[in-house]
Amino acid sequence: MTGKVPNRFQEQGAPPFLRKEDELALGRWASHRADCQQAVPRDIFYQTASLIHALRHQQDHGTPPSPVWQPTDGWWDGFSGRMKKWGEPLRRARPKIRNAKGPTREEANSWFADLYRVLIEIGIIREGRSQTDIRDRIINVDESAAVDRLDSKHLRVIVPPHKEGTVALAKPTNDHITLVGAVTASGKRFPPFFILKGTTSPLALQNTKKRMHESSPNTGWEVQENGWIDSRIWLSVLEWIVALVTPPPSAANPIIIIADCHSTRYSYAALQWALEHHCHVFTLPPNSTHFLQPLDVGVFSAFKSSLRQLMLDKAIGDVALNKTSIPPLVCKAWEAGATESNILAGWRACGMGLIDRFVPSSLLVFLGH
Repeated sequence: MTGKVPNRFQEQGAPPFLRKEDELALGRWASHRADCQQAVPRDIFYQTASLIHALRHQQDHGTPPSPVWQPTDGWWDGFSGRMKKWGEPLRRARPKIRNAKGPTREEANSWFADLYRVLIEIGIIREGRSQTDIRDRIINVDESAAVDRLDSKHLRVIVPPHKEGTVALAKPTNDHITLVGAVTASGKRFPPFFILKGTTSPLALQNTKKRMHESSPNTGWEVQENGWIDSRIWLSVLEWIVALVTPPPSAANPIIIIADCHSTRYSYAALQWALEHHCHVFTLPPNSTHFLQPLDVGVFSAFKSSLRQLMLDKAIGDVALNKTSIPPLVCKAWEAGATESNILAGWRACGMGLIDRFVPSSLLVFLGH
C-alpha cells in the first residue's frame, strides 16, 4: 500500500497495511462466505490477513517478517472503512430463508426412548453383554465438506515468489471434496471415505483409482459430478462401513448406524441392502444434529481446525491444492481431530455416552427447560 501510515499505527509499532489488491481479495472472500451463510470468524480472518502479509514481506525482502504481524481491532476498523470507500462494503450473513426449529423436549424424549427400544429389539443391548461390546456396534456417520471452492480461495490468494520473482495471485481450485466420517460409541474411528467431484467415465475412474491408491491408501472413495452425497454413494458408504466392522454384522450381532435425516438415508436400495447385511439405520430428528450428533458436537470442529492449518502450511510451501494433495491432508486432519477423547466427548455431550433413554441436562438447557 502506498501513502502515509496513520499515527496510531506508528505509535503501536504496527507494520503498514496490506496492499490494496490483497485487502480487496480478503474483503470479497469474506462477503462471499457471508452470502453462503458461512461467515468467517474474526480470528480466522486475522490469521489469513497475517499469512498474506508474511508472504508479501517474503517476496519483497526475501525473509519472513519479524515479529509476525498480528492484526488488531483497530486495523479491522480501518479495513472496513477502506472497503466501503473502494465500493466493496463488507456484507454480513443474510437472514436465513426459514427459521428451523429443533425438536421439543417431548420429541427428544421420544427419540431416545425409540433408540433404546430398537437397541434391545435387534439384540445390541442384551443381558450379559459388556458396555464395550454394545458401544462397538453403535456407529455415527455423517458427511462434511472437507474442501470447497470458497474454502480454498483464501488459501490461494497469494503464493511465494516464482522464478521470475513476482507474486502470483493464484486462482481458486474448482475441486470439491466431501469427507464421510464414521465413529463408534466406544471411541473408535473408521478411515476416511472421500466423495470427489468429477466425471464417472471409465478412464476418469481409472485415473482416480490410481491417484487415490498412491496418495491415500486404505481409504474409501467415490466420484460424483458435484462432489456431494447421493443415494448411490450412501449405499457405497454403508458397504464400506460393513466391510470394516469386526466381527462382521450378523443376525445375532448386528450394527446400528445413527445418521441425520437427509433424503439419501431413505433410499430403498440402500435400506434393503443394509437390512440384508444386518445393518440398521436410525435417523436423528430434523434440525437436531448440532446437539444430538456426536460427529458434529465433538469431532468435526477439531478436524476442520487441523485441516485448515495443514492447508495454510502447504500454501506457504507453494504446494498446489488439488485432488492429489488434499486427501493426504484430510487423512492427517482426521487422525488429529477424531481422537478417542474427542469422539467419547461428543457422545457424552449428546446424551448417548451411556446409551440410555434419558435426555441430558445440556439438552434441557438448550430447549429452555
